[in-house]
Amino acid sequence: MPTNGSSGFAKKEFGLIDRSSRPHASPHVTPPETVEQLIKLRQARKTYRQIAQTLGLAVSTVARHLKQAGLNRLAALAAC
Repeated sequence: MPTNGSSGFAKKEFGLIDRSSRPHASPHVTPPETVEQLIKLRQARKTYRQIAQTLGLAVSTVARHLKQAGLNRLAALAAC
């Protein structure tokens, strides 16, 4: 730890202030066009793994977006 006072922890006003750990920006956001394709593939009754392989995404990414769209269960697809 530096002793010259340049560290934020060395200053009493700034050292113990709670800050959010949320990033200011997320450079890895899934593009909206990809999410649209993902939803269309799910409506065509493709599985998470098939969608992930087709679009080059992780299965967890597919699952997250389908849950947000309300298409994570087969019963939801029957209503479409």
